[in-house]
Amino acid sequence: SITLGLFFGVSGFVFYFKSIKEREPVFIVDPVRTSIYIKDNTIDSELKILDKAGNRITADINTLTFYFFNSGKEAIKPTNLLSPIQLRLNCDCTILDARVIKTSRPISGFNLSIDSSKTLVNISLIIVEKGDGFSGQLTYTGDKLANLEILGSIEGVESINSGNGSSRFGLGFWLLLIVTISIAVIMVYLLTRRNVTDWLTREYRITISDNQR
Repeated sequence: SITLGLFFGVSGFVFYFKSIKEREPVFIVDPVRTSIYIKDNTIDSELKILDKAGNRITADINTLTFYFFNSGKEAIKPTNLLSPIQLRLNCDCTILDARVIKTSRPISGFNLSIDSSKTLVNISLIIVEKGDGFSGQLTYTGDKLANLEILGSIEGVESINSGNGSSRFGLGFWLLLIVTISIAVIMVYLLTRRNVTDWLTREYRITISDNQR
């Protein structure tokens, strides 16, 4: 029947949605930045900021916070990384420090390491299941509002969601949704049409019966 067909169509869509197992990495940068040090243009300034190598820092020093997590049902493992996951500031900046502030579970094994160029931060992990993630902090010199981007490729992931609201669903999902909606519309139309036809037929029969009287 029409009702039964509609039921199976909607049920198929729901079961498909629940069965989706994808890796859905998400990367978000906190818009709030903090200035630790603003350079003093005075040559004879008594305040001197040094890096770990003992070199004087003559640029502004800022910090930012970011978040990385997996919102998908499929776990992310090192074997799924087609290229390293890295962070990069799009300015003439030097990364002084990178550290993990908090993790959802220690078993995820998140770790940050600064590249020798001091322009990239490598993210390593052990396993990142649904809901697993961490918050991290970068300390860097240069433009306070420099954009932080994430690089790398993960198996089965078109691109890492940078919190811009891009779609999390694949082509199969949207095709099934369109088919399901189309079936529902057709069935509602047929059901409505049948009810209208029955009503007209019933009214027509009543009219004939009244005339015969």
